[in-house]
Amino acid sequence: MGFGTLAFDTLQTSDSKNTGTNKTLDTSFVYNGSAKVWIKFDMSSSFTTEDSFNVSSLDDDGTGDFGLNFSNNMSNANYPAPASAGEDNANVLTNFGTVSTSSMDGQTRQTQANAASDKANNSVCVFGDLA
Repeated sequence: MGFGTLAFDTLQTSDSKNTGTNKTLDTSFVYNGSAKVWIKFDMSSSFTTEDSFNVSSLDDDGTGDFGLNFSNNMSNANYPAPASAGEDNANVLTNFGTVSTSSMDGQTRQTQANAASDKANNSVCVFGDLA
């Protein structure tokens, strides 16, 4: 049995909450609006990845410092990467250092002490185009 290509520009589905209504969505919106890389990880007690997508590895580069390596490259290094960090109300900020098409470096800093800090509940999402 041969497999072909299924191509479409719009998805249409019925709304389960408002029966009898249909919704459509341009597939380019789904593709362009989806995170191409995401990860949730813990830097506090053990440097572990809790869940991820399109991440080949996570590096522990020192206190509060991490490196994120992508399984599939981005098309350029101008991608947005919203992030969050911390398990408490310590006003933690995530800074990014070197950013390339295949990886990015980051750091979590506790703003009150202005010092790098290993935190739990870290998340990074990368948006943009894959190469």
